[in-house]
Amino acid sequence: MIIDRNKISPLVSIVIPAYNRANLLKRAIESTINQTYKNLEIIIVDDGSSDNTEQIVQEYRDLRIQYIRNSKNRGASVARNIGIKSSRGDFIALLDSDDEYLPKKIEKSLQVFKNSPKNLGVVSSNFWKREGEKKNIGVSKRTPFIYFGVFRKEVFEKIGFFDEELEIYEDLDFCTRLVCKFPSYFINEPLAIYHFTEGSRSFGSNIKRLIEIKKLILERYAVDLKESKHRLALCEFARINYYLGKDFLSTGQAKEARKYFLKAFFAYPVKIEYLAKFLGTYLN
Repeated sequence: MIIDRNKISPLVSIVIPAYNRANLLKRAIESTINQTYKNLEIIIVDDGSSDNTEQIVQEYRDLRIQYIRNSKNRGASVARNIGIKSSRGDFIALLDSDDEYLPKKIEKSLQVFKNSPKNLGVVSSNFWKREGEKKNIGVSKRTPFIYFGVFRKEVFEKIGFFDEELEIYEDLDFCTRLVCKFPSYFINEPLAIYHFTEGSRSFGSNIKRLIEIKKLILERYAVDLKESKHRLALCEFARINYYLGKDFLSTGQAKEARKYFLKAFFAYPVKIEYLAKFLGTYLN
């Protein structure tokens, strides 16, 4: 029996951007195929790969899989945006090509949406972080939801897509906009696996650029973050200031670091560690 893929109405669209990850892509694809929740479409956006990514995708006969290829490499944000704009689901799930979902990831996320107010924007979850043979729990309850989110499609319609001009922290930029407008929910259970692999993006050495982008995000959204009715927005405003302070401290700029640690504390005074970090700069 031949099924017309265009007649399938998915509830959840899983978007996987891929660039020269053919050796890892199968793991990501199979983790979506093996979800306990089956009403899915799986959109793989090949961002101009020069390896056999297309061949790997074509090996799968699952009619829920949609393959889109960019003629040249345009970056992860562009690839994600193309996938989101091509989606037909009521919910959008994002997965990197070298990571994987555990089988109940989508099912448990949708259960939260079902039992929550209609304005809930995103459900995220904890995850396992794996590097070689090491396997650790990923984040705590207090960590913002930028990891492995399942989003109500309305989120993208209201706040826009990933900023294609940012080569780093595009996820932070997007989620900062999101917390200003929508509440979120965090499932404190590992429902995915983050694989630290060779070729994973790392900008730790370019501290100047890290500082520039964080400052840009604060300039863009400081007013919205402060005025938002959602508690997590103020928490996020404080967190960005705190990490800016740490960046400045790592470059020996204690005076500038103190300024951002103090902003973090005044924005979210329940985090005593922000004040402790401010006072600690006088001891170094």
